[in-house]
Amino acid sequence: MFTELRTTEVAKYQTELAQLESEKKELNRLLEETQRSLEVANSEASSKQERINGLLAQLDAIMSVRSEADDEFERNQAENESPTSDIPIPYGPNGKDIMAESSISVLQIDENDDHENSFRNKLVLKRLRKALRQSENRYSVALRQITSMQHDLWRYHEREKLNSRPELATEEGLKLELIKLQGDLDTRSEEIRNLKNQLSTSHASSRSTDDKLHQFSKDVSRSLNILLESYSLVCSAMNEDPVKQVRNTFE
Repeated sequence: MFTELRTTEVAKYQTELAQLESEKKELNRLLEETQRSLEVANSEASSKQERINGLLAQLDAIMSVRSEADDEFERNQAENESPTSDIPIPYGPNGKDIMAESSISVLQIDENDDHENSFRNKLVLKRLRKALRQSENRYSVALRQITSMQHDLWRYHEREKLNSRPELATEEGLKLELIKLQGDLDTRSEEIRNLKNQLSTSHASSRSTDDKLHQFSKDVSRSLNILLESYSLVCSAMNEDPVKQVRNTFE
């Protein structure tokens, strides 16, 4: 009787374990599908992010060129504003004539230098302004592309979210889903507690059954020993061999 009860309990738990294994396989399948979808989404997101990183690198290069142009423009302005170097004045018997000629020469040289510097500065300024305009245009284009890419990424994530769970598109849907998940979690927790209690009860019952079977075996063994001793005494009183009597009985 105890053996049949124990066999029934074991079969019951084996059935429950088989159901749990089936649920586990289904969950693993859903998990694999989710992981594949996530890998595809991550791949597309990585591609978008790489493009954004490339645009940011181009933007850094543009800003570097702009910084160099600003530095060169400031250097040219500093050179134009720097005072002319002092020219040594010779002394001698004809010092006044030499000074006059030197002054005229210096004025002519200054006029020529000013003309050349002005022409050169105009070219530099023109080139710098062109470089700045190009840099600003590239900067604006890069910013627009980055903004567009970020918006595309946001729209992609939102679309994936809505495609996978349309009911989560609204705040009310999110609240209902949260309540449902909390209920499922509570139900699963209660089932786990019940299974643990059943397992504890089963272990206690199994130990009790084992103890009873062990005691029953000891009682049976003790009874058999008593019977054998009694049979030996009877055979001895009858002057009969116990082994021979047993053999004759079974034959």
